[in-house]
Amino acid sequence: MDTGLQVQDLTFGSLFKIMFAAAMVFWLIGGLVLGLSALAGYDTVSFNDTHIHGVGGLIIGMLIAILMGGVFGALGSVCGALVLKLFGWALPIGTLRAKRDRLQGEGALAE
Repeated sequence: MDTGLQVQDLTFGSLFKIMFAAAMVFWLIGGLVLGLSALAGYDTVSFNDTHIHGVGGLIIGMLIAILMGGVFGALGSVCGALVLKLFGWALPIGTLRAKRDRLQGEGALAE
């Protein structure tokens, strides 16, 4: 299915925003899982070599996820958007279209 959308049509900022939003969702889900585990009493959130439990663990887990997601999401999104723009310039996605060939046994009786 061809959507008609190509990397050349998107700006660097648009690619960055898409990738950054996806990275932040991933990190926030991970932070929520670790924070809920700390809320349940597991040693999943550590700050200054001290395990934090309860509501404090939930809050610290989410803060750590926001900070880590912001840093790594920004770095990864810049690199990813740069790579996509360079590949879009050097090798347009439209040249990568492939035709689906029929197998030899498929449709042989119909012909």
